[in-house]
Amino acid sequence: PVVFSLGQGALLVDTGDPVPEEYDAVIRKEELILKGDKVFIKKPVAPGDNIRPVGEDFPAGERLFPSRHLLSPVDLACLLSGGVTAVRVWPRPRAALLPTGDEVVPPQSHPAPGQVLESNSTMLAGLITLWGGCPQVLPIVPDDPGLLEESLDRALEENDMVLVIAGSSAGNKDYTAQAVARKGQLLTHGVAIRPGRPVILGVARERPVIGVPGYPISAFICAQLFVRPLVYHKQGLIPPPWPRLKARLARKVFSPLGVEEFIRVRLEKEGKILWAVPSLRGASTVLSLARSHGMVAIPPWVEGYGQGEEVQVYLLPWVQEKGVRS
Repeated sequence: PVVFSLGQGALLVDTGDPVPEEYDAVIRKEELILKGDKVFIKKPVAPGDNIRPVGEDFPAGERLFPSRHLLSPVDLACLLSGGVTAVRVWPRPRAALLPTGDEVVPPQSHPAPGQVLESNSTMLAGLITLWGGCPQVLPIVPDDPGLLEESLDRALEENDMVLVIAGSSAGNKDYTAQAVARKGQLLTHGVAIRPGRPVILGVARERPVIGVPGYPISAFICAQLFVRPLVYHKQGLIPPPWPRLKARLARKVFSPLGVEEFIRVRLEKEGKILWAVPSLRGASTVLSLARSHGMVAIPPWVEGYGQGEEVQVYLLPWVQEKGVRS
């Protein structure tokens, strides 16, 4: 082995210490023997070995991240490593959730006959949080046009968008559309989808206002189609594609022409085949949504799909992380 004397050709350094300029390589402790002030080198090294050069991670002047980039925890570490301690960002969009209806009451153990437990705001708040927004659930507003407009005014003052839950159909006590029209511009009342047809899209005080249907399945679909892009846009981001996969339909389904229908399905593996099993249909069956893995979109010009036909399944947010069990 080669022998050095400490201070004469060799110097002890710890991991992370700077290496003096007169030295050009580091030998790991496991590859040498220390005897007094003598260092016995058991393995050869080349210049630069085991030394992290200055600017190895990123050179001075390099742009670390582009504009409209969602900063991850690792990105934050990169910024701090480069000496960047502050950056300009888009704020998380604030979304007001305004539940309405005389029959709607806060969740409780023993509702009276005819009362509806308010759960849509919790579902929508969770989705908005998942997409990067800051939801605010407001008190339930009864079916009164004046009270609804007052609540809408307050919500617009403090938030970047407002979701009015229920009151979007054509009933005698559905006042959302007229409230939006009085406070701003009603862009559309109703779209060609099912469930979710009576959704309301409008603008008031230069802020989006969405009238979300009261049925939970309709509310979920409208949130995915109309609220999700808004939340991402308000952060300066392009919404990521809705994750999807291919599966074979387990049984035949029919769909009316003229509307795009979203069918809830469960995914089941049988050998190498992935089957999409249609769940219960209907806009109010929230348990069927919770037990589903995805949705199949049937275009408005198609009357349905046959058994065994290959379809695209759009995965639901709570399935994307867990996966599908066989």
